[in-house]
This record gives sequence, structure tokens and C-alpha cells, in this order.
Amino acid sequence: MSGSTKRFVDMKINSRRIIIFGKLNDPDSKQVKQILDQYFLPKDSYEWINIEKRQDCKQIENYFRILCFTDRRQTPYIFIDQLYFGSLFELNICHKNDSLKQILTPYIFFLGHYFGSWNELYHAHIQGNLNEILISIIRPIPSREPVVLEKSISNQSDSFNKLLK
Repeated sequence: MSGSTKRFVDMKINSRRIIIFGKLNDPDSKQVKQILDQYFLPKDSYEWINIEKRQDCKQIENYFRILCFTDRRQTPYIFIDQLYFGSLFELNICHKNDSLKQILTPYIFFLGHYFGSWNELYHAHIQGNLNEILISIIRPIPSREPVVLEKSISNQSDSFNKLLK
């Protein structure tokens, strides 16, 4: 394995909080992308790397066998906070038992990133459903009290109203 391959992988893993190494035509990689898209992650919090077209694809896969302590060569390889999380199998388990939401919560920035743009946030506010959307985002997190959150969201909504005036 060349040093440049190792440097490339290490640099990518350290550059984002969530990084996925996959192949575009791989069904498992496609399914991982579909699952993660459901969580509305901010665009700058994760990166998808297609290793299929790289000349050093086999070397990258060999390096993952060392880095991830696995003998599998199947993509995707998912890293969260510079740690190997797993593949589609582990992601599916966490997605189905709702623990993935708790894992990804620190990466779902509260307002601007959830809506994608301030324009979308403004339209949700104008349509009068901003509070319901925000409560639905946070309520499933068991470590927080819904009543306190609803009050907090109301206060934030009031602050947002003042900004718009």
C-alpha cells in the first residue's frame, strides 16, 4: 500500500465528522445514502467518497482491512468522529432501533441546517408550522423533557418573530 493512499484516507477521515467511503453502483452504498438522507444532516457535516473510480481503490480497501480490523472488502465504510462505525449492517440496526438518531443528533444543527436554508425556515414560520416541526425534530430524544422543550421552542420562535420585524 502506498503512503499517499494512507494519507488520503486519514486526511478524509479527519476532515469531516461523518465520512462514508463507498461505491456509486453498490446497492449497500446506495441504501446507506438513503438512510442518512432521512436525517437531514447539514451538508458540511458529512462527505461521501466514491472509491470505485480511483486508481488506488484496491489499496484503499486493503487499508480499510487494517484500519477497521475486518477482513471484508465490501463497501461502504462509515466513520463517525474519526472512528469506524461500521457498514450498512450496523447502520441498519441503529436506524431500526432509533439509536441512530441519538448518534447523529450532535450533527443536526438546530435551525438553519435542518431546513437547508433560511428561506425554507422563513416559509415554515409564515405557514405557522415552525413550532410543530421543531418539536417533532427534538421530541423523540428521550433525554430531554418535551414540556421544557416546547416552552424553549416557543421562546425561540418569539425571538425569531422579533428578528423578522
